[in-house]
Amino acid sequence: MSNSEPRWAQICAFEESVGLNPGSYCCPVQAESASPIDEFYSYIQEVLPLGGEEGLMSSTVLGRVLLLGLVSGVELYFRTVIARTVAVCPLAREHASKHMLSLAALDYYGPERVGLGLLEGTSFASEGEVAKQTDRLLGIKWSPTSSTGVALKTFETLCHLRHAAVHSRGELSSGNLRSLGIRVRHSRTALLVQLPQLHEAAVTCQSAVRAYNRLVYRKSVERWISEGLLIGTWSRDKELFRRLFATFHSQIDSAGPANSFQAYRGLRQAIVSRVGR
Repeated sequence: MSNSEPRWAQICAFEESVGLNPGSYCCPVQAESASPIDEFYSYIQEVLPLGGEEGLMSSTVLGRVLLLGLVSGVELYFRTVIARTVAVCPLAREHASKHMLSLAALDYYGPERVGLGLLEGTSFASEGEVAKQTDRLLGIKWSPTSSTGVALKTFETLCHLRHAAVHSRGELSSGNLRSLGIRVRHSRTALLVQLPQLHEAAVTCQSAVRAYNRLVYRKSVERWISEGLLIGTWSRDKELFRRLFATFHSQIDSAGPANSFQAYRGLRQAIVSRVGR
């Protein structure tokens, strides 16, 4: 507080001196107990109930905050699933090994989570950036016109809306409007997230995660078969395959094979055919 200002300059209350303690805002991250996609599902199930219809109608801020929460959940999914793929896939680990990593990141994340260190400072707010990092660390690509490319492009649109929520108190800039294809002249435009928009945003996030999860798993398995990492004998392949399956399988969805052995049995013929060539 300062009393040196003339009275005419005191047009608002004086600031307070705050001894901010950053550590008091932090807590340990819980140990991973599920696949990245199921961790994402569990997180979304915590976010959506906070946005009741009445609360969203009475507060323009609430919807924006929840939109931020949804998008950040997707970004953490991308970061986590890429890092775990580097950890469990020998081909991805070899591909990622050419990139530099700081000693500080290695000390913090440890050998098993080294992929997280390679993604520090990376934003996953666009389809192009997700594609770039997936190719850079995993060596996996897709077409922008594929179902995965389309789902991620739709998610990118949502990220433009999130940008306004985070940086401009909900107001869309001219750049945001151009990116969204919204034509507004001589009128300021703000983001408004009500219940229908919140649920639509959640479906957009969910679709992006599902499309990416299925594609990276399938591409990884196909490469393992092509490169001879799987030989068609369960006793020999199970340790490696179980880790990959656990990285991508959703117990919440309950879709497809219930366990790694069932999944392996379904693709064994493809493995044998490749090995027998």
